[in-house]
Amino acid sequence: MSRNIIISKRDAKDVLPLILNTNQCYKFDQYLINNCFQSLDSLVEIAGYHFARFIHFNSLEITTNSRLVFFVGSGNNGCDGLVAARYLAQLGYTIDVILTNKSMRSSLQNRLISGLNQLPISIHTNIPDSLFFSEPYIAIDCLLGFGFKPPLSDEFENLITIMNTTSSMTISCDIPSGIYSDNPAEQTIYIQSDFILMLGCIKSFCILEPKISGSIFFHDLGTFHQMNGFKSIPNTTNMFKNCDFVELI
Repeated sequence: MSRNIIISKRDAKDVLPLILNTNQCYKFDQYLINNCFQSLDSLVEIAGYHFARFIHFNSLEITTNSRLVFFVGSGNNGCDGLVAARYLAQLGYTIDVILTNKSMRSSLQNRLISGLNQLPISIHTNIPDSLFFSEPYIAIDCLLGFGFKPPLSDEFENLITIMNTTSSMTISCDIPSGIYSDNPAEQTIYIQSDFILMLGCIKSFCILEPKISGSIFFHDLGTFHQMNGFKSIPNTTNMFKNCDFVELI
């Protein structure tokens, strides 16, 4: 079982060290790869592991009898989802993975997909028919990350609409897909998440944009103690030493 602490969004900037805008998020990812994890593969593995732990421990109503459907894009956000799907399948969950953007997949993502073929996971390279979505399921949103820029493709708009209208619950990895981080108010079609787990750093637009109404959590990926080279750390950081996930309310 995980141990969480709760912090108000209003107080977050005074307590948490890494509340970053979009440009800073890009730089932070590179900082993590170069200084903390040595490779993108390692960063994705750690992020996906903690996303799986979050789903397993923190999302009420989910049991190993739950049907989890991962909606996976071609970027790093999708890679995090593939790693989480692997861990959750090993815990006994029923897992479906819907893949998108075949022509855009990285070599890392292709390797992760190959690894899933060894597990009892149903992989879909096309959007399933309406009968598939008529049965109860929990949507795991790993389509688009903070690098998304409008407009949405027809494929992503369709998948976002499906998640919003047919799932019993939606859990987003890092940010709700479809949110344009530079101007969140601009988007009208985006995932209406029930839970959001931000990984590595807190995306400032997620806590400032009122349209994002789901429960927001954060995990630092175990890097707080290594952040001084990127950004100064407040003295309050010690309060997170024995903490797992931070909930922002």
